[in-house]
Amino acid sequence: MSVRPDGYHDSLLVSPGTPTFLDREADVLLGSADASFAGVDVPGGHNGYTVIASILRLNDEDAISGNLLKAATEDYPADISARYTAVPTGAIGPYAEALLQTVLALSPSRDPYDIAVTLRDYLRNDANFTYQTDVRDVACDDPSAVECFARSKRGYCLHYASTMAMLLREANRANPIPTRLVQGFLPGSRSGTVETVRNRQAHAWVEAYFPGYGWIPFDPTGGGVGSQPVIEAGPPIASAAPPQLHTPSPDQPAPTRRIDRNVPAEGPGGTPPGSPGDGGAPLIVLTLILGAVVLGAAFAAWARGPRGELSPDAAWQAMARWASRFGFSPRPTQTVYEYAATLGELVPGARDDLGVVATAKVETTYAGMHLGGERLEAVRLATGRLRLSLLRLMFRGGRRGRRPRS
Repeated sequence: MSVRPDGYHDSLLVSPGTPTFLDREADVLLGSADASFAGVDVPGGHNGYTVIASILRLNDEDAISGNLLKAATEDYPADISARYTAVPTGAIGPYAEALLQTVLALSPSRDPYDIAVTLRDYLRNDANFTYQTDVRDVACDDPSAVECFARSKRGYCLHYASTMAMLLREANRANPIPTRLVQGFLPGSRSGTVETVRNRQAHAWVEAYFPGYGWIPFDPTGGGVGSQPVIEAGPPIASAAPPQLHTPSPDQPAPTRRIDRNVPAEGPGGTPPGSPGDGGAPLIVLTLILGAVVLGAAFAAWARGPRGELSPDAAWQAMARWASRFGFSPRPTQTVYEYAATLGELVPGARDDLGVVATAKVETTYAGMHLGGERLEAVRLATGRLRLSLLRLMFRGGRRGRRPRS
């Protein structure tokens, strides 16, 4: 697929699925301590590029069917369960719990696929929830967006998707269903072989994990906005027999396996690399000098700050780029608010400014609101302060943000 950005100023790769080939050098972004895949940064991508991607097959012969998913085992891989089953304290209040119990009562079984389909359809039903992009009049003191949405029954894609993700995880606490929130774009308008996707088509949906088949998409957003791929029921399946997935051996690279150079535990003289015995002192001095130069340049850039009007989307992209340079890229499953909260835990002094930028990003990208005047000025000032406060991330260490270009 050839991608020709027009008015899309982010350098992140745009792809219809998991990228397997790119016709130019790029940086692979690593999103967590185990160096899992977070995205691809394409320098100069605004000039266009060609990408080949792996796409989930749901609507052709031999495709994944509903009955296959119902027959899938619930023996989830440990790393998947560890990452995608957590329910934050306070996320599920009385209204969200009542919603979950209603869905479980309607579900034909406690099978994960039946629960996911029932929950998706219940949320999409306009008789139960109302799609509304402007929710400024929703008075909600609940700390949880899920509880607030379950109570007000009004919201947009992020509210629908966040609610489905949390309730699926909560549906069976003895063996939670791994679920993640996905952010991307709705299908665009087609003219021949060209499909045009616009920024305003930014969207959020949910994926649930089924062993042997991987991540399956579910779009719970109502109001005729969501785009749910068709999953045919397919022929009955007698027993769970998912296809065998290839598992790399320890010496093979994998998207979720960190690749490090083979560095000996000791230097030539029997001392750890970097110790005074192998020339570590000059290296320390050089590091301090370089650090001072970087800090000086960063401070100068902060002091200059953004000039003129700054859009919420541009402010959010700039903030994410700064954090990524210090190894703290957003994970693909994180919402805007989750990523801002993660950075806020690392740099508590930046929480208020992160909240200003995150809220403006969500309101303009997902809710279709237009900000101006004092709100845009607040975004500009917060972005300027973040240029300095996020420098503290360089002292956190421990996570690589990029893999060398390939």
